[in-house]
Amino acid sequence: MHVDAPLEVAERRYPNGLYRRARLGQIPQFTGIDSSYEPAQVPELRLDTTMLTAERSAGLVTERVTSADRLC
Repeated sequence: MHVDAPLEVAERRYPNGLYRRARLGQIPQFTGIDSSYEPAQVPELRLDTTMLTAERSAGLVTERVTSADRLC
């Protein structure tokens, strides 16, 4: 599963100061700031959080897990 959110969206959603501190060099190896970010190439499920609500995303995850359980 890949939860997809552009860096600027993630920064807006988490106003707790972590991204600001990472940009100031206070948090080393912060993904997307000074540590590279590599998105999943072929995820089984991709959740575009700019288009989906948290509730819809959770529903898609539940559907995927439920359908996988039936295959076992």
